[in-house]
Amino acid sequence: MPGGSQGTDLRGSLSTLTTPLQVVWGEDDQILPAQHANGLPDSIALTTFPKTGHMPHMEKAAEVNELIGKLVG
Repeated sequence: MPGGSQGTDLRGSLSTLTTPLQVVWGEDDQILPAQHANGLPDSIALTTFPKTGHMPHMEKAAEVNELIGKLVG
């Protein structure tokens, strides 16, 4: 975490994937700020949850489960 930021940028690798991707982020994440999702490839769906921290899968479980259900169909 050099300079308090994520040290590895995977955006280039993500753009080559062919599987559907959904990134879920809490807008109040104090570990990995939601701004780190800026600049993701257009092929990746991004959902941010307000008033949610680092664990949206627990804090917004029903909403995250719904997103997963839509993604896997």
